[in-house]
Amino acid sequence: MNQSPNRITDLQPSEPAIPQEYLDLEKRLYRDYQAHLQEKARKAQAEKARRGECNGRAPTGYRNVQTYEGASVKLDPVRAPLVKEAFLMATKVRTSIRKILAELTEQGLISRTGTPISIAGLFKILTNPFYMGMVRYNGELHQGVHEPLVTPAVFKQVQERLKERRKNPNPDAH
Repeated sequence: MNQSPNRITDLQPSEPAIPQEYLDLEKRLYRDYQAHLQEKARKAQAEKARRGECNGRAPTGYRNVQTYEGASVKLDPVRAPLVKEAFLMATKVRTSIRKILAELTEQGLISRTGTPISIAGLFKILTNPFYMGMVRYNGELHQGVHEPLVTPAVFKQVQERLKERRKNPNPDAH
């Protein structure tokens, strides 16, 4: 008599249990592979920085461009002039970060997501050496291949003004 199976498991051969040593080996191999991929990515990012290329998303005032030749960073025609203006305003002794931010927000400086830039965001812009043509990676600066938005002299002057403002947070107090 030909009897049909009454359960799905009747059709499948039972598998022997996998020994724990094999499972541990598989986990170790997976962790080693992940570590290898992470190291490979770090090396690729370091090499890209040494060549002066941007790692990741371009900062405000620039945009990532993909062409047949590859990826590059170009000036954003809308935000770049406003970011440059931020640097020029920041070189002035009596101009506060809040005033700069208010002026640029009024002129239309917004983030990629369409929200206003915060004071911390503006501070990040003003302290990023990318704007003077440098790429920072792991604390090291490399000459960038992108077009600088400001000269190294302007960038240095802004850093000095920011340092002065940290010593005297309210420039209008005296």
